[in-house]
Amino acid sequence: MDTITEVALAEAKAEVHGSNAKRELTEKLDGLPGVLMARVSDRKIDFFYKYQWEKKRELLLLGTYAARKQKERVTLPEAFELVLQEAVIRKEGKNPKEERRIKELKIEAGLKRRIKQAEIQGYGTFGRMLQIYLNTLTDTDTRKDIERMFKREIEKPFPQLLILPARDIEWEQIKPILNDILERGKGPSANKLLDYIKAAFNKVINIQLDSGVSLYADDEFGLIANPLQHIKSNKTFNSAGKDKWTRKELADIWFNAIEYCGPVAGRFIRFTIANAGQRIKQLVRVSWTDYHLESKIPYTEVTNMKKKRGGDEVSHLVPLNDLALKELLDLQQITGHCDFPFPSRKGAGFLTDKPMGHEVYTKHMKRICEGLDIRLLSLGETRTTIKTMLGPYKIPKT
Repeated sequence: MDTITEVALAEAKAEVHGSNAKRELTEKLDGLPGVLMARVSDRKIDFFYKYQWEKKRELLLLGTYAARKQKERVTLPEAFELVLQEAVIRKEGKNPKEERRIKELKIEAGLKRRIKQAEIQGYGTFGRMLQIYLNTLTDTDTRKDIERMFKREIEKPFPQLLILPARDIEWEQIKPILNDILERGKGPSANKLLDYIKAAFNKVINIQLDSGVSLYADDEFGLIANPLQHIKSNKTFNSAGKDKWTRKELADIWFNAIEYCGPVAGRFIRFTIANAGQRIKQLVRVSWTDYHLESKIPYTEVTNMKKKRGGDEVSHLVPLNDLALKELLDLQQITGHCDFPFPSRKGAGFLTDKPMGHEVYTKHMKRICEGLDIRLLSLGETRTTIKTMLGPYKIPKT
């Protein structure tokens, strides 16, 4: 019979290193039946509760050893705590292995019952919570983007999550979704999805104060706290999409945009560059009526800009330089009959009352970069690029 210590475990590990041999260390428990057993192999150390039941030796796994606290691992002090709990159950005349199985079955049955209820009612589910969040978004393009992301990153690869009650969702269930995105090299998308899920939880949390004392959670979701509130975005990707273009890349994109992307999408790329990287999603939704091309100083009035929190929406006046003006004048011959200079397409024609979606120019940027055999660039990066180029001339970003 051994005394199990950190030193004893290290020595046993050294003895079996590089072989298929195993060593077993055991230590008695004062006044309680059974022993703590450590099974040491070259790869790992497992702790067991070793005891007798109906004249047979039984082994109950307590966990795999780690020298320091680690997820899904147990330290030596934790192993002693766990084995004493199981030994008390054995002393009471119960089989610890059977008691654990009964406990696991109860947990599983409760989860199955909640899943079944969610399948029948859709009431309080994670999927319904995401849909409620989507329904609160007023910007159509933003809603479609987030809806596509939910479908692509959650609904298709992890459909079982959608039917779970929202109150049962924890970080451990969201983490694999984000890891899957990170493995595909899409760190910024992982950050965005985390922010969207956080916002969805916040949207359905409805705490009412009664006399400043009692808290009541929303009846449907039963949430009083956001399970992701302490999870932070990965700062590594916070500046994604902010890489500057080189002057050569800027010139290559400008002179080849129409050839690779066509007369409308190509001119939108050139128009964005000419406008020093004005916010793209807002600019693409400006109608022809808001372009004042005959003015002494031609300009466009952007009325769909982001407003400050708690403030009013304010129009943003963008002067048009000669490069930007030329692109618009050329476009008038092509899309002048549409509501927007940069309309959506339908087959070989245009949807006259709908602006181009952002997925279109993202696709065209990928096409032109592949065609020119240059690194993949985002049209959003023009804002950082032009700002840097204007810096030496003391011209601030607007």
